[in-house]
Amino acid sequence: MRILAFALLLLASGLAQKTPLAVSNLYAQDLQIAPAVLEVSPGYTTLVEFFAPIGDQFVGNSGLVDIKTSSNLMVIFPKERAGETDLIIRSKGYAMLFLIKVVERGQPRRYVVNEQRPAVSLSTPTTQPTGNLGSFRYESLRIGGTGVLRGQVAEVRLNLQNLALDNLIINPSTIRIAQNNRPLDYLAYRKLLSDKIGPLESQEFQINIPRAAGGLLEMTVQAQNEKTGALYNIRAVFDLSDSPRPARGIEVNP
Repeated sequence: MRILAFALLLLASGLAQKTPLAVSNLYAQDLQIAPAVLEVSPGYTTLVEFFAPIGDQFVGNSGLVDIKTSSNLMVIFPKERAGETDLIIRSKGYAMLFLIKVVERGQPRRYVVNEQRPAVSLSTPTTQPTGNLGSFRYESLRIGGTGVLRGQVAEVRLNLQNLALDNLIINPSTIRIAQNNRPLDYLAYRKLLSDKIGPLESQEFQINIPRAAGGLLEMTVQAQNEKTGALYNIRAVFDLSDSPRPARGIEVNP
């Protein structure tokens, strides 16, 4: 407790000296799918603030960093000047994945881990953490996606994770791609050959769209709960550029 209090005091003193403080927002639902990078620097403290008290913690290389926790706060101190290791944090039923990187770019850093990502409006652009696959959850369905423009060919990846205890049926024939209200031809590839996504399993579609352009592109597809018959109309909007970007917006209509 004294060490953590001292670390917070150091962080506050850095702010008083107008040392730049980098603040990054992360989301627990994303961290169960892909790890987030936590950068730490020699001579500086890195503070990670969680939405709930920290439970278990597991670090791959304890010789690289020293980690102190108190309630929902975690402070990371580098022991070496370079290196990386994985970190798993359990809190409020979430198992969250991180990759700690020791870098020379010295500055105090603060990461805020929120439980859920705010609801996304398709008409409003959103900013998501670099290196994380943004995701959206609707009932027992978690959806994530990225889009990129490579020359005149767009590549869209859509990941569907079934969190229910029943099979989820995906119908690839319902995929529709449009840009500027104009339907576009596409080639769709999928990770699993079956149209069924079993409980706690996921299916990823990679869709290549020739003759696409930069800007907004819309994808729709249907999914159905095999037992209840509940139908999900999934719509995702991507803002295409020459670098991969998370979906600008995702919505599900029953």
